[in-house]
Amino acid sequence: MQRSQSLPIVSVILLCIYLLVACRPATESPAAPRAVILEAVLLLKGHTDSVQSVAFAPDGTTLASGAADGTVRLWDLANAGRPLRVLQGHRFGVNSVAYAPDGATLVSGAADGIALLWDSNDGRPLRNMAFHFDWVNSVAFTPDGTAIASASGDNTVWLSSTVEPRLIGKLEGHTFGARGLAFAPDGELLAVAGADRLVRLWEVESGTLRQTLAGHTERVNSVAFTPDGTTVASGAGDATIRLWRATDGSARHTLSGHTDSVLSVVFLSDTLLVSGAADGTIRLWSIASGDLLTTLDTATEAVAGLAISPDGTLLAAGLHDGSVRLWQIDVE
Repeated sequence: MQRSQSLPIVSVILLCIYLLVACRPATESPAAPRAVILEAVLLLKGHTDSVQSVAFAPDGTTLASGAADGTVRLWDLANAGRPLRVLQGHRFGVNSVAYAPDGATLVSGAADGIALLWDSNDGRPLRNMAFHFDWVNSVAFTPDGTAIASASGDNTVWLSSTVEPRLIGKLEGHTFGARGLAFAPDGELLAVAGADRLVRLWEVESGTLRQTLAGHTERVNSVAFTPDGTTVASGAGDATIRLWRATDGSARHTLSGHTDSVLSVVFLSDTLLVSGAADGTIRLWSIASGDLLTTLDTATEAVAGLAISPDGTLLAAGLHDGSVRLWQIDVE
């Protein structure tokens, strides 16, 4: 008799456990941190015009910055941001800089239509990587370092070999200028932001267009992949950031909060996104919820370029006033 009375109790307990598990809300990614604290640590001055792009060397000891003054500057972060050298070779403003995965070289793209490859140790120009008919808006190395992609206002993306001086391929499809570039971590996909308000995902090896991501109402300026390669972020002139699934191009979230054109997006992790805009602010967002976590007012007209250090502890920003600022990142 005692045994038969216990059966209903056990059944009720099991039912409660099942309901708790089954009704738990599903999430697409890990929970976001409760807070992100940014502490200013360095202010780098030397450029005489707006800094458009910044990039950390793979070992995190050097920062490169490209500016509208036509120069690339290298800064020694191991020695309080001491200037290392100034790279001069472009005739017009530098829009983008990127380091090779091994750190031995870096590439810069400029308004003169040229992508220049540099020796990062002594600052020597090695060769021209692309000759576009319009501004080079963005440059990026493939994850294996064997090629460089350059996006231009001439509506094309060039893929140029770093091993030998030859063009590997040309991606065409944008109708009003290619602007931002980002390779997936595995190197299989290339995301291209367009002034035609679209993001295109290309298969790098075949040059095949896989997805066209539509939703922005103004030109798209910047794109980025999460470290795990599952999500693409795009920042646009409509002051929004959109998150897309890389597998099928479907939309995840639209992040609203900036009051002017979003110029740069970069992932801090699979759960955190950083954005910079023409409203002079830097904002940090939760990928899982789409919530705004932190807003940082730089007191300048625009934040054009952002980069995260390889160890994830520093945020660098290129600013409209010609300076580069760095913040220590503390995630709680």
